[in-house]
Amino acid sequence: MYHKVTIRKTNAWVVFWFVSILYAFWFLARDLFIAQWSRGPFVIAAVTALLVVRNIFLEWALHKYVLHGTLPVPLRDHWPVRSFYEAHDGRHHFLTRLSQYAILDESQIQSSTFPCWALPVLILIDLPFLSLAQYFLASTVPVILSGIFAESFSYYTYETLHALYHADFESVWKPLVEIPGHRGRFYKWVYEYHKGHHRNSRTNLNMVIPLADLLLGTLRTKKA
Repeated sequence: MYHKVTIRKTNAWVVFWFVSILYAFWFLARDLFIAQWSRGPFVIAAVTALLVVRNIFLEWALHKYVLHGTLPVPLRDHWPVRSFYEAHDGRHHFLTRLSQYAILDESQIQSSTFPCWALPVLILIDLPFLSLAQYFLASTVPVILSGIFAESFSYYTYETLHALYHADFESVWKPLVEIPGHRGRFYKWVYEYHKGHHRNSRTNLNMVIPLADLLLGTLRTKKA
């Protein structure tokens, strides 16, 4: 099944890149790595959580402006924006339109996930901004270390949940939405949330936590 294969591949690649990037950080900037690691799990987790919240808004902006091509035409029509826009808005949304929302056929998989090298590229793009924040803070504030944790978490949850959103309704989602009470209603809302994005690509732009959708006015819910 598509979602199981995708999640299994995501698990493998995230572990590989996460360990590799942490090792590279330790190897290239050992003193800084040790200073940040020594702050302990609670401080690292707190900074990671703040950066994950930031990522929620970055994810929203990437989805809206790059993946759906709402940037001004001169920017949208140049590489690499155009390639992302054509892959996501042009192919993925076409192949998973509402009548074929569940990814059940191999032909639908095209452009449904980011390439396996996406995580290190995202971290490299973020590194100048993390380094700038680190410059204004003490070296012991684990900005760069937590940035690696946050990017890895955000990427993993994005890919995993996106695969689950497009899983077969009858075998995966129907047993969940038919659970009596609040749990069933919650699963129904989760299922309809991303499906609503495929109904109207200008809405429900978050993938994991719809905080940016809520605060920026793009959250839409379908009433049963």
